Amino acid sequence: MKKIFTMILVLSATLNLSAQSWYNYTTVNTNGKLTDNNVECLAVDANGVLWVGTYFTGLVKFDGTNWTNYNTSNSPLKDKTIIDVAVDKQNNVWVANYANGVFRFNPSTNTWTQFTKESGALTNNYTYALEVDNQGNVWVGLTPTGYNDPGVLRYNGSSWAQGNVFKDNFNSYGAEAIGIDKNGNVWCGTRIGLYKFVGTKWTFFSMENTQGGLGGNYIRTIAGDASGNVWVGTTDYVNFQTVGGGLSKYNGSTWTIYKSSAYPIDDFVSAIGFRNNDVWIGTGFCGQIGNRKEFMFIMEQHLLVTRVQVLFPVIA
Repeated sequence: MKKIFTMILVLSATLNLSAQSWYNYTTVNTNGKLTDNNVECLAVDANGVLWVGTYFTGLVKFDGTNWTNYNTSNSPLKDKTIIDVAVDKQNNVWVANYANGVFRFNPSTNTWTQFTKESGALTNNYTYALEVDNQGNVWVGLTPTGYNDPGVLRYNGSSWAQGNVFKDNFNSYGAEAIGIDKNGNVWCGTRIGLYKFVGTKWTFFSMENTQGGLGGNYIRTIAGDASGNVWVGTTDYVNFQTVGGGLSKYNGSTWTIYKSSAYPIDDFVSAIGFRNNDVWIGTGFCGQIGNRKEFMFIMEQHLLVTRVQVLFPVIA
């Protein structure tokens, strides 16, 4: 991996996104060490270890050289579907395990702790999103079981609090993606759009009120970089058919969208992460067939200094 990164630094001499070098990791070119091409989520810990949540084969750890797979056979995980993963200030790895609540994993002690409705921690066990804010709170996105059920919960290290209810005129929706920007604002993505939380106020963004800057109203993943940009992976449906999506970037005033028609990226953007100055993009969508289902990253030369810093205010 070090040789590959060195080559990227030499070859990536341009300052615009359209001329970047892309590298794919799949089950084939890793000899099965990346156990699944359906990458649901990504996180990087304080040691630079990449944690990959897959849809069919559990949690994968990649330290730059070695790959390790955690599944129902060698860990307390109850299901091989990993919906989201996050790292807290103590370097614990948090895992949303589909219908089994969330797990907190301490890699240094190999200790797992499960939080569920039955344990009194959650309002239900269908967890879809995880994020850690600048104060160390763990935010959990849920699938509501009723119209007025909370879409998010927040854990402060000792107790759980219920958060906002996201709903339209017909249904209540959970936060299926949660991200934190440079200023510590919490962003929640639902099936009906994107919400920004500042203090006690929520601001709503959609494909319509961003003039297409958001590729779709179904928000799949959110990540903020150290330059203040918010990156959003989306998709969208009309009559149960996928009609849009892509990777969007918001700089606080302007939206930019990167779609498969112009860039070597699938419209089903399911994960975004940052490691060693690179933007890592996970693609693939449960129940749908995209152009590709793979694991890739793109080097952005003009963000070499700032991009790698984004995760450390959260976990350091």
